[in-house]
Amino acid sequence: MPAKEEKQQSQLSLEKKYLARESFDSVKKRTGEVVKFDIDKIAVAICKAGEATGEFDMTIARRLARKVVDFLDRHLMQSTFQR
Repeated sequence: MPAKEEKQQSQLSLEKKYLARESFDSVKKRTGEVVKFDIDKIAVAICKAGEATGEFDMTIARRLARKVVDFLDRHLMQSTFQR
């Protein structure tokens, strides 16, 4: 595996550990199926949008995915405590 890919995989593993520690365990799909949460799926979707518009690549998409999850963590935590 090239050094660049190894670095990206290592960074992604660290991101997953960070998010697993402070984030979602699972998500409910539209079909009703409950599956393990995977930030990569969010990053890939964001990356596809960025590549389609020519605005950004996977590196930026991963940062944006982290921001989305951080926002949801804060928002969901607030709504849980307000109930």
